[in-house]
Amino acid sequence: MEYSKLFEAGYIGKCKIKNRIIMAPMGNINMADPIGRPLQKMIDYFAERAKGGTGLLITGLIPVSYGIDPTVSEDNDTTYFPRIDGSSRTRLSGWRDLTSAVHSYDAKIFIQLTAGLGRVGSPEPALKGKLLKSASFNRNFYVPQVPHIPFTDREIRKIVKNFGQAAVNAKVSGFDGVQLHGHEGYLMDQLTSAPWNRRKFGRYKNKFQFAVDVVREIKKRCGEDFPIIYRVDLTQGLRESYGDDVFKKDLKVWKGR
Repeated sequence: MEYSKLFEAGYIGKCKIKNRIIMAPMGNINMADPIGRPLQKMIDYFAERAKGGTGLLITGLIPVSYGIDPTVSEDNDTTYFPRIDGSSRTRLSGWRDLTSAVHSYDAKIFIQLTAGLGRVGSPEPALKGKLLKSASFNRNFYVPQVPHIPFTDREIRKIVKNFGQAAVNAKVSGFDGVQLHGHEGYLMDQLTSAPWNRRKFGRYKNKFQFAVDVVREIKKRCGEDFPIIYRVDLTQGLRESYGDDVFKKDLKVWKGR
């Protein structure tokens, strides 16, 4: 058969995948109840794709920064995203049902964890008196007149710890690994990219420190063999190829903002 390699088993770390077909992450919005527990339609959505023969499925983004990044929460501490942080047994029961449904078709599933939205989040919380935040002083993507102030190092360390707890919850819920949401201008990308992270002091002035800390925290909590995929932004690859020149225009534009 042509493309026979596509149907051969492969490994991500020590996690065996039955073929090389991977379903990339897509949004889970409106597939969870107000506390973030997966609804039956989310379970059915992933189960159907596992049934179709996909070797590995990856969920859409699931934030770990509730109470730190105001753009991921709704009123009364509800959310339009699924949640796996914290210690809610009710919430975790929904994830166990989802992973069990996927595993019944001999497929594997990774959870995509995100640091949050930062400057690409809705500016609406600012209308309610909340301070919007990002890696540095940045403008909101949708309404540039709305500013985002920098997260403190303490807040960023809290997000790192939340990654570890969310990964533990995912592991005990039956997930086979984690994908880190480090691309497309979201908060993890803001903390690790030169145009957005212009911090001059503290631990996270090193633009790679946040990502390193997150990986180490997950490995510490879940074990060295628990697989982690890091979805990196294309601009990081461009920087490796072309150096800092690729960022000069953005740096000129954003300095002083």
